[in-house]
Amino acid sequence: MANRFDIAVHKKTGKPIPKIKRTSHYVQSPWEYEMECPKCGGRKIEWSEWEGLIWCYDCKKDLKPTIKSSGVFTGPIPIQAADLLGMCFDRWDMVNKKFIVRDYENKKDLYFTQKEYLSYKKGRK
Repeated sequence: MANRFDIAVHKKTGKPIPKIKRTSHYVQSPWEYEMECPKCGGRKIEWSEWEGLIWCYDCKKDLKPTIKSSGVFTGPIPIQAADLLGMCFDRWDMVNKKFIVRDYENKKDLYFTQKEYLSYKKGRK
């Protein structure tokens, strides 16, 4: 695996801030969770390669979401209600190339290949 760390510089203090490479992300795009770019307010965003950041195509920058731009992640999320709205909190494990689905009843993660994941999702509907 490539180096998971990179250094950024804090704009105000000039101190180095280590960035950590993301190892997983949600299957759906950030805008599907009502997130937006914290700088321009745009919705042309994607999960950044860096943990805790999103990429804005308009600003061409990795940005840290603010409370205002974080969408549904600013408060408690009722999983069943989110499911009714079409939101999915399944994740893609970029290292192991597997889908991760949280089994909330048994409090554990389930791991699937793409074929297994599609069958699993089809069976849940």
